Amino acid sequence: MYVLLSANNKLKSTITHMKSIIYLGMLSLLFMSCNEAVESKNDEKSEVEKVNYTVYGEEINSDGVVAYDELMTSLQTNDTVMVKLEGEIDRTCQVKGCWMEVNVKEGEDPLRVTFKDYGFFVPKEGMENKAAIFEGIAYVDTISVNMLRHYAEDDGKSPEEIEAINEPEVVLTFEASGVLIDQ
Repeated sequence: MYVLLSANNKLKSTITHMKSIIYLGMLSLLFMSCNEAVESKNDEKSEVEKVNYTVYGEEINSDGVVAYDELMTSLQTNDTVMVKLEGEIDRTCQVKGCWMEVNVKEGEDPLRVTFKDYGFFVPKEGMENKAAIFEGIAYVDTISVNMLRHYAEDDGKSPEEIEAINEPEVVLTFEASGVLIDQ
């Protein structure tokens, strides 16, 4: 009987030991899979860092950029288009960095890009000729004389130049939710 009890205790001990090994193995697999998820998330960020973009506003990436001509075609049948464009910064607001003008197509006037809900700004200086990718909504809008004068004031125009603005303008308008600027 002692032999049976001893064998039974050894069997229980072996089963307990095997359960511990299985449990530790499962925990190891869980931690390795979590670590891989963190590494892949870090890899995504490093892609943005590799091209040296700084993010302003909502976090966006460089995927899915649309050609300017494609945007203009979409605007022929839609009032507003959600889109991601790229271009070269011509200038930024010198007062707060609350807008930027971007050259999106050779031969076209720069596109004025404002920022959603006035919720973020770009640097006021040193942004000229830098590549930018911006995502948001594009639409055709009439800019009032008061707003045009405000933009002219932000741009450092003289009082005479500001006062000479007396007609509203119909322009392509872009309100960005996020911007990437090449550093």
